[in-house]
Amino acid sequence: MQVKDFMKRNVLFVHPDHSIRSAAKLMLKYGIGSVLVMDSKREVVGIITERDVARLVAEGKDVEKTFVKNAMSKNVIFLKEDDTLDDAADLMIEHGIKKLPVEDEKGNLTGIITSTDIILADFKFVNVFKSMMEAQNKEELELKSKVSKFEYDF
Repeated sequence: MQVKDFMKRNVLFVHPDHSIRSAAKLMLKYGIGSVLVMDSKREVVGIITERDVARLVAEGKDVEKTFVKNAMSKNVIFLKEDDTLDDAADLMIEHGIKKLPVEDEKGNLTGIITSTDIILADFKFVNVFKSMMEAQNKEELELKSKVSKFEYDF
């Protein structure tokens, strides 16, 4: 299963000079857990997450006066669209993160994938597999019933 099939394509951004409050409002408004940080050259220079916001609040920082550039994670790790969900999960575990931006083969940003996306994809896979197994079991029972009926007729 490839990342491109499960990632979200609508990615929201904030500028490094925006306040933490504005980033938090954006996350709350759209029900997301992070926003990418894009500079004036339209390059991704960081990511700000719910965890970053919570840390600042816990530290007593003024979220109106603290800038995104002072709180964002700067070493953004990217996935390629053709990477697998296993690749994404491995990177998340290795780096202790839950969100990864995705780029195409040319390096253009095309989406973001989260640990929740991976869990839901696996859940869907399990449900599809379960349905297939149930259908197969039903067919086997019907076949056994026909065989038993056939044997009884002799």
